[in-house]
Order: sequence, then structure tokens, then C-alpha cells
Amino acid sequence: MKRKFNSRMALLWCSALILSLGLGGCAKKSITADVIGGDNTATEGPGTPGENPPVVIPPEEPPGFNLKAQVDKYKQRYNLKNPNDKLVDNRGNGHDNLYGARNVRTVLHGVYYRGGANNKYNRYLVRDNSNPLQNHGLDNLCEEGFSEAIYMYDENYSTARKVTNCRNFENQDQKFDYLQISAFTAANRDGLLKKVHDHITGKTPGPMYGHCWNGWHASGYIAALSLRQFCGWTASDAEAYWIKNTDGDSDYPSIKKRIREFVPLQSLKITAAEQALICP
Repeated sequence: MKRKFNSRMALLWCSALILSLGLGGCAKKSITADVIGGDNTATEGPGTPGENPPVVIPPEEPPGFNLKAQVDKYKQRYNLKNPNDKLVDNRGNGHDNLYGARNVRTVLHGVYYRGGANNKYNRYLVRDNSNPLQNHGLDNLCEEGFSEAIYMYDENYSTARKVTNCRNFENQDQKFDYLQISAFTAANRDGLLKKVHDHITGKTPGPMYGHCWNGWHASGYIAALSLRQFCGWTASDAEAYWIKNTDGDSDYPSIKKRIREFVPLQSLKITAAEQALICP
């Protein structure tokens, strides 16, 4: 009799608690997913610690961004088979839609291209080699659908146009930003790789052009690090790539040392699917 009374009292107590707190039942534990404004992981509620491990929810591409479509478009448009092939040669010839650049090569398909600025051999205005891109070069990059270029030295950047608006080759409105970040300033290294990562993940949609003067040393250095960071290249492969694409001017031991000693950043890792799409 006493046992029956206690069970009834317990039932009444639980019912009263449900009514007063608006709960759906006397649950022992719950699973909640904090996917808005949090870390995109499912977390375990009260209960035995470690009973259910966290479930990682992979990040989604930004609305309107499709990495595969972007990569396929530029692979077809430029038809560059490997990272040593040139789309534009040393004198700025080879692809008229990118006139104003020199020694243009792919680094990451559809995402990141490297080269120089054609000042030395320019048919419109010849000027000293130590200069940024001229306006017609900026216009052409914009019309090719590039969203960003980074000048990796600082000489005369103040004279360059910083923002270009155009209609791109798909007849869409295009905004193109021209930035300056010095490649050989050690503090800038991770920031430059973060820029590349932003283009991979769609935070900055559209390809980026990283350039120095000739398209050999500074642009090749960041390209070599990018291939190590995002494509898993070894130190020796990345160093050999940098040497090959200086077009014979590779006697810079300090740059080779930086490439060999670089350790890929965990914070900028990409997925195997992204790697398969973009890596040469």
C-alpha cells in the first residue's frame, strides 16, 4: 500500500512540474545543435560525459557560390594543364583578354593565378619595370571576371587605380579590387594565404591574381606556399616549382629556405573535395 502511494505521488509531482515549467516530459538528457551563430557542432545535454561524441556539421558554401562551376569555367576558358604552363608570355602576349599582365600561370584552377605586370614591353605605355599594373591591365582582369589582384611589392602602388567596375565576359556587373600586400614581409605571409583561402571558400567569389613585376620571385613564392598549404605539395616539390618558374633567375637562397621551412597552417585546411577541384 505504501509503495502504491509513493508511485502515485511521484507521478503527480512530475505532472505538476511539467505544467509549471512548460516542459515536454521528464527527460533524462537532450541533444542540441547550435548551428546559428555558433561553432556548427551538435553538443550533448546533461548525461554521461562522452556518451555521444560531438557531430561536426560541415560549413556550406556562401549563397550563390559554386566552386565547381567556377573552376570548370576557367579550366575551359584558359585550358592550362599544369602550373608551369603560361597563358601570357614574358612580353605580355598570348591571351589578349589579359593584356597588361606578364608570365601568367595558374596556381589553383579557377581560384588563383600568378604573374607580373607588363610595363617593360607594353605596347601602349612603356615604363620602368618596378611598377604596378596599368589601367588597361586592371580593366582586362575585371572583364575576365577576376574579383581581386594583389601587388606583392609596394613601389608606386599609390599611383594605381584601386577599384575597377566593369561588365565581365558573361555580361554581368563586376567589381574588381586592387590591393597591395608585400610578399616578403614575414608578417604578411599568413594573411596572403588567408586571402587565397577566402577565394577557395567563396568568401571572396571569383579568381584572384597575385603578381610582382616579372611574375617570377614574389608571386612564385606565395604560389609555392599555396601549393604546399592547399594541395599537400612537399617542400622539395614546391622549391623545384619556384626555381623552374623564375625563368632562369633563381639564385635567391633565402626564398628557397622560406619555402622549405614553411609548415602548413591548420586554420586554413580545405576539404579533400575542394582540393580535388582546384589543385593542378
